Amino acid sequence: MFSFCQESLATFYAQVMDLKSGEVVTYPRGDHHLMFASSQKIFTVFSGLSILGSDFQFDTKILTDGIIRSGKLLGNLYMKFDGNPDLRESAILYISQRLKGLGINEIRGNIILDISEFDNKPYPRGWTIENQNMCYTAPLSAVIINKNCSAISIKRKGDKLIANSLDDFVKINSEAKYHPQDCDLDLEYEGDNKYLLTESCNIKNKTEFKIAVRGPVLLVKQLLEKNLQKLGIRYKKVIVSNSPAEAEHCLFSIKSRPLWALAKEVLTRSDNLLSEVIVKKIGAIYGKGSWKNGLRVMNLFLQRQIHTLENDINMADGSGLSRKNLININSFSLLLSRLALTNYRFSLYSTAPINQNCRVKVDDKFILKDLMVPKAFKFNQLPPERILVKTGFIDEVNAVAGYIMDCNNIPIYSIVAVVNNSYSDAKTNRNNLAEGLEKIICGLDSRNCFLQDYGKVLPSL
Repeated sequence: MFSFCQESLATFYAQVMDLKSGEVVTYPRGDHHLMFASSQKIFTVFSGLSILGSDFQFDTKILTDGIIRSGKLLGNLYMKFDGNPDLRESAILYISQRLKGLGINEIRGNIILDISEFDNKPYPRGWTIENQNMCYTAPLSAVIINKNCSAISIKRKGDKLIANSLDDFVKINSEAKYHPQDCDLDLEYEGDNKYLLTESCNIKNKTEFKIAVRGPVLLVKQLLEKNLQKLGIRYKKVIVSNSPAEAEHCLFSIKSRPLWALAKEVLTRSDNLLSEVIVKKIGAIYGKGSWKNGLRVMNLFLQRQIHTLENDINMADGSGLSRKNLININSFSLLLSRLALTNYRFSLYSTAPINQNCRVKVDDKFILKDLMVPKAFKFNQLPPERILVKTGFIDEVNAVAGYIMDCNNIPIYSIVAVVNNSYSDAKTNRNNLAEGLEKIICGLDSRNCFLQDYGKVLPSL
């Protein structure tokens, strides 16, 4: 049926729902549980906005069990980390400066880094071990600093490749060589935020890229010690604790952006870390800050919202990277149908007008401009503003999920499609997805055909 049919293991699955009539077409017919890669983030965003609330903010609190007297904090200082994904290196300096501004020159007790909000598992089930040093698979803990990523640079010097870290407390050594043709670099983690670059690559000019910071708690500890020393604030020692802080007096706190803004970044930039922190935060609110508990709460919520069965949505993570994810394609269509009827759809839709006669004015708070409009995905003869989708890609999986809109920015079709076990490049697979969806939509209503050749209902549908 499609150009990848020559690949013996490649399979195409799709479901299109006419949101006006409720008519559904599934290809091939049947009950399919599939991996949807990053398209799965729609489930995470919907659950997060609904369960936590669109205005929810992460809040890193600076607490004490003592009092301030004559420039001394008589007690312990607690830094309660809650997975705030907006903390940057500058925030650690800000904390030190605020303490100085409160007149504190000495902390008579300890500084305790409370990381009890989340469990100690940095990765969910099914993530590829080989990718753990890459920024897009940065580890998750209650402490997030600079998105748990760090920049490094690589440049050629003779037949050697010289690597340098752009952060003081992240170290990288290089045994890598220059090779005029191949590029097969390997990055090994040696502990304590130290890395070793090996193998070879054809890098000629200075190149920068980001790696995962495997020890974010250690990095925060080192940054804090550096800043306190610079400001002349004395203390006993810095302790990392997995027990909740035993202090009620809050000196100050650092809040994240509201969740609706984080949700925008999840879908526009396909941010994996933000997806996972939403899952663990849901878990923490309802018991334990773990993937298992967060996904349990999400699954129960989704069962009630879109009336699915317990085993219809089997999510192992929030981002779609896990190879353990399996979602019923019917459940995906039901979710998209549900979204089309709620205010949360403004978290997923663009409001860019097609022409001057087609404008929709809604609350800016829920409009996340150009969300789910990847340039890499398009239908023939259909304006790109009419296609609002979240794409997904991992090895051998290409997916797309979202809507086709009418001139008034109202969804007329929900679309879900995935190519599994295809070794073609991403562009070819996305073209195949578009081709298959066009044929199905034309089978539903020939008036909405995008290509004249697809005007007939295919017998296989």
